[in-house]
Amino acid sequence: SSSIVNADVVDPYNVPFESQYEPSEMRCLALVAHNHMKPAMKEFVMSHKEVLKKFRLTGTNTTITLLKSIFGDDPEVCYGPSFQSGPLGGDAELCALACLEDLGGCFFFMDPLSAHPHQADIDCLVRLLNVHNILTCINPCTAHAMSFVLKSALEDGRMDQIPSFFFTLKSPGVAVYKAEQKQALEAAKQS
Repeated sequence: SSSIVNADVVDPYNVPFESQYEPSEMRCLALVAHNHMKPAMKEFVMSHKEVLKKFRLTGTNTTITLLKSIFGDDPEVCYGPSFQSGPLGGDAELCALACLEDLGGCFFFMDPLSAHPHQADIDCLVRLLNVHNILTCINPCTAHAMSFVLKSALEDGRMDQIPSFFFTLKSPGVAVYKAEQKQALEAAKQS
């Protein structure tokens, strides 16, 4: 019987590797999880520590606290800014980081079955991640799959595979919006 996992490797997703980039050369990777999704985030982080610690990690307060409990005093882990909990403004702070061009990716484990008092902030964060064309994974499955792309890009020095960590990008809709805004301004000037 064939196996897709090497039987000699105890933890196949946490094999050490060399990154062609230092965390300081890239924009932050945000990790965010709603309360009922925190166990899934903990499992994800523990399963993908070797990839995650190649980035400057940021996120909302409870998730960053969770990261620090998992990584402990690992000197290879680099943290970016830490933000408030989502309902206290943390999602809005992540929006600001995106607008300031220091957010390259966001793994946001959203709870689809619970109401959130800060839904407007969540919607704003997801919208701005799209406006700025930032790599975004909204559930454990997409984050797991994306971890392999991140590892490959870091190992092979392929900025083109994860461009939002290095370059300012925009949704294709931004150019259309700007053109419409310019027309609206010209029309207002002439009225």
